[in-house]
Amino acid sequence: MGISRRDGDFLVKLLNMLLYLALTTGGPMHPHGKEVLKQMPQEIRSLLSKFDVESRTIIYAVCPACHFTYEPQFPNGPDSPTYPPTCTNIPHPEADICGERLLRDSVVDDSSETAKPIKPFVYHHFHDYLASLLSRKDLEFMMDKSCDEFMSTINDKLPEFVRDIWDAEFLRSFKGPKSCRLFVNRGDEGRYLFTINIDFFNIEGMRVQGASTSCGLISMVCLNLFPEIRYKPENMYVASIIPPPHEPSTTELNHYTKPVIDTLVDLWKDGVQYS
Repeated sequence: MGISRRDGDFLVKLLNMLLYLALTTGGPMHPHGKEVLKQMPQEIRSLLSKFDVESRTIIYAVCPACHFTYEPQFPNGPDSPTYPPTCTNIPHPEADICGERLLRDSVVDDSSETAKPIKPFVYHHFHDYLASLLSRKDLEFMMDKSCDEFMSTINDKLPEFVRDIWDAEFLRSFKGPKSCRLFVNRGDEGRYLFTINIDFFNIEGMRVQGASTSCGLISMVCLNLFPEIRYKPENMYVASIIPPPHEPSTTELNHYTKPVIDTLVDLWKDGVQYS
């Protein structure tokens, strides 16, 4: 419905209230009705978790000084991420170890002490996104059809005007993991083309004196989808939001793109099979 989590919580509580009134209309509530109410989620987050529709995320700790990212470790279980207290990155060959503080003071959370990153960076798993596309049979058929139709016309004359990536000469020579075969010659596999896009915007709106708080977006688009639907929000992949307030340099940007690039490298070398 495009509403916020706060509005979602309100609707869930309203649903609980309506259900309570319905179960008590004819008199005292039956024990079965009490059991039903007991199982009802009280907030939108717990409701969504029952359907498992939200993608997995990893919260990295970002160095406020050099933008180096640190993946969490879980020595005490999946609910207790740990990070190094200070940055151990060497920003450039002539520099010393950064040493910037990464974590806030420990806070009590559910009766346990946890140290939170000063600057968190949330990465959404690419596997969850691609699996969600392939779980829609119409999209999987469309994505395979793009490769199959390309291969069926590969010996045709190049079009005079390139209207889409599939008209370009580039794909006619781009080799896949097995260099003896074109990438789009998929056989019984799926071969998918993506663009990766990184852009920054001022979250406080445009001002005369220029941007004051810059926030970045790392996103990807599947080019196997037809042009009229590939840029729809539900079909795009948002890998992560690069936290404000300052835009990283080109070199520092590599720290933010590393999680998604590492995933893509694994997909290129070994592939993946989704159940």
